[in-house]
Amino acid sequence: MTDLSIGKFTIDEARNSDLVDYHELIVASWAVDQPDEPAISYEAAVGRLSTPWPGLGWPIRWSAHVHDHLVGVATAYFPEDENKHLGLLEIFVHPGHRRQGIGTALLRNVIPALQERERTSAEGWGVTQGGAGDSWASSLGFRVAHSVAFQTLDLRAGDKRLWSIEVPDGYVLRLWADAAPDDLVESYSVARAAIHDSPLGDAGYRFAQWSVDRVREAEAERRKSKVEQMVVVAVHKESGTVAALTELALHPHRRDVAFQGETAVIEAHRGLGLGRCIKGRMIRWLRSDRPEFERILTTTASENAGMINVNRQVGFIIARTTLVVNCGIGELEAML
Repeated sequence: MTDLSIGKFTIDEARNSDLVDYHELIVASWAVDQPDEPAISYEAAVGRLSTPWPGLGWPIRWSAHVHDHLVGVATAYFPEDENKHLGLLEIFVHPGHRRQGIGTALLRNVIPALQERERTSAEGWGVTQGGAGDSWASSLGFRVAHSVAFQTLDLRAGDKRLWSIEVPDGYVLRLWADAAPDDLVESYSVARAAIHDSPLGDAGYRFAQWSVDRVREAEAERRKSKVEQMVVVAVHKESGTVAALTELALHPHRRDVAFQGETAVIEAHRGLGLGRCIKGRMIRWLRSDRPEFERILTTTASENAGMINVNRQVGFIIARTTLVVNCGIGELEAML
């Protein structure tokens, strides 16, 4: 395509027309690829560019222009620690400009940045099963590594009775925003390791190895990005330690949707209904303190029937199935 141009894309240097085009790109792409999602506002779409997902590092973006209109964007995240081998990718091409090689051209420009940072694998999350992204990734040699249920809860239409759950005997609930209290932060960091037995299939991504220092670092990163966090934990009265936890992230550019973070129950405390209890309490807290929020979004491994069922019990429905796809950088370079 002779009129295609690709270059780095940053919100600080983007023209107003590019931001308008970016909004249109996201709205049009979501309408086709994830039709369960309501149309996103201009402010929320542009806000995505300045609010990176905590824990993934600051992203690098490339834009594709045709006749001076932005029609595609590729984003690469470069996480560290357990995931410093990975480049996490997100690529959008306007539906009206697909099947013209634009996504592949964007990806071709991303590869040098992955190699420069010594990433050995490229991985994409949130690819709608059976959609255009699924077919495109497969054609380039990406393999399906993991299947994920994308679940949503409509807070306006949900049955409030599902959210009032008694706390099991021997436990008490604690709530906080922003930073874990000093008396619980150590056992909270230990409890977060309970997520490690959640299925990840063949995905290259690995859960964090939590410590008190890493909890405090993550809290500081969220504050810097202006991402609020709400946490509900169940504390075992006898030991005074955290037995279960659930988290919500509230992004500054999305004041209608809350994003579910980790939910985990330590193995010794499972089978008592703690997961459902803390999720119900979280929903009631969000509804009372932030009534402007309309939905909660969460993702759960498709094979994690237990957590999917817990989510259903408090009103979540499965909106679609998404995939994690990955490919070695060497293989990908050869294909391109």
